[in-house]
Amino acid sequence: RGRSCRFNLRTCQGGDDHGVNCASDAECTGNLTAVPSVSGVGLDPVETCADGADEPSCLAQQRLVPAFCNTLDPFRLLGAATISHVRLGGYDYLFAANFWDGLRREVDSVLYDFDATTDLLAFRQALPAVGAKVWKSFEMGGHDFIAVLSYLGASTVYRWDSVGRMVDLGSAVVVNASGAVDVEHWAMPYLDANGTEIETFHYLAVASSNPDGTTLSSIYRITADDSYPRTATLVHTLPVARARAVLHFIQGGASYLVLALNSTLPSLLFSVSAPDASGFVEVSEVQSLQTEYAVALDYVESVAPYLLVTQKDGATLLLRWDGHRFQGPTTTLTRPKDAAGGQDLLASDGSSSARLFRVNR
Repeated sequence: RGRSCRFNLRTCQGGDDHGVNCASDAECTGNLTAVPSVSGVGLDPVETCADGADEPSCLAQQRLVPAFCNTLDPFRLLGAATISHVRLGGYDYLFAANFWDGLRREVDSVLYDFDATTDLLAFRQALPAVGAKVWKSFEMGGHDFIAVLSYLGASTVYRWDSVGRMVDLGSAVVVNASGAVDVEHWAMPYLDANGTEIETFHYLAVASSNPDGTTLSSIYRITADDSYPRTATLVHTLPVARARAVLHFIQGGASYLVLALNSTLPSLLFSVSAPDASGFVEVSEVQSLQTEYAVALDYVESVAPYLLVTQKDGATLLLRWDGHRFQGPTTTLTRPKDAAGGQDLLASDGSSSARLFRVNR
């Protein structure tokens, strides 16, 4: 008889109570015959010596061990949509956005401690979410905050407790964005007529999607009182459905948003104005990017600024910023002034992209 496994339940392995639900080893009576693990490390209660490559040696090492209560995944990963790294207050953490557990999407997402000196990972905190897609950390007024984006439930902004080194679950502010799949934060100052900074406003752009394409992406203004988030106010609904990723960047003092569309429609580049005294911003479409089923975005500053667009069913695009818009690979129709264009990277069926950095030691 093989291992006993029941969804999200601990069960006795071997002995008289094999397969019975349990909470500790003490509840499992009897013994099981254990043999050397096929990995060569430890004992495997399922393997047998019969027909093994070295049956005599195996038989000589097999022994009786007490039945035990199996353990569940200590890392609590259940259908994770994304896992991301952040460094806060000199400590490294990993955030896992658990999307579903095989039966339901009301699944806690998880915060881990990561010790880079020992490469050890340890569970730290669970956060309630429904169909979580991504975590994002950002700073406002010298304090850190965490946004947890949920595809099927309310997305939430939390205060980061720098003393307890965890998310303050009692500080939640709801972001009413349906079908949220990605988020980007940025800050912009409001200047008076003399160019003096009066206030800094903070924004979250939320990329949203749903199967029928009726959910639109949006921009929210986020406020905080000291280290506590206070409000999330909708300031713009973007004419973008089936968005898969959102990216913000600044060039020449101007602010821009890119939204990747997971459809046959082109992805879109928008300019975002400086805020007025109330924090309102104007958003204008600048360019349609010729993409199909774009699923990820990244922005790279090199010899020139580049936008990296991962497409699900096509080449990954490296688009070069010319000061006003993004240029793709040159063709026979490319004007001479645009000759330093972008590039098609022959990596199809992509799902994400990342930048690699070389460190000189």
